[in-house]
Amino acid sequence: MRVDVEAATIGELKRRDRAPLRVRDIRIEVDRLLVNPHRLMHSGAIEVLDAGALRIERAVITQADLDAHLAGQPAGSLLSVEFTDGWADVRGKGLPGSAKVGLTSGTPTSPFALKVADLRVAGLPVPDALVDWVVRHFDPTNHLRNLPVPVSIAPMQIKSGRFEIGALER
Repeated sequence: MRVDVEAATIGELKRRDRAPLRVRDIRIEVDRLLVNPHRLMHSGAIEVLDAGALRIERAVITQADLDAHLAGQPAGSLLSVEFTDGWADVRGKGLPGSAKVGLTSGTPTSPFALKVADLRVAGLPVPDALVDWVVRHFDPTNHLRNLPVPVSIAPMQIKSGRFEIGALER
């Protein structure tokens, strides 16, 4: 099953202190999707019972959408993120820290990995061993290892003003 969506709002929608994130130009493919036919026939609601695999083929997050998301998050008052060619430049607001965060190819257990370069605190470079330790312990991709179905993500790129998954159709 393939789902194409012009835009979607994702996030912790039930929490008042969490702004959602708008994602655009989305294409997701799901293998062996099993839904509850009784619920679909009687209410029109889709209740997913199982899936074999999920692939995120395409998605875009613009700088404006990321800024709006961060402005509505508790962490947004502490940092700013700017999409530049190949990197997300992360800077502390009121905190003397900065780093460049990028993406590398995935592993068999995770569809991608984070790379961090030029991490500085108070203008001083942080040693690579400490950077590696921080990435290992706070990397959100670790959560992708225990998902109920295999998830794959098309190649990702960070460009000036946008984050893209997969190739966009024009």
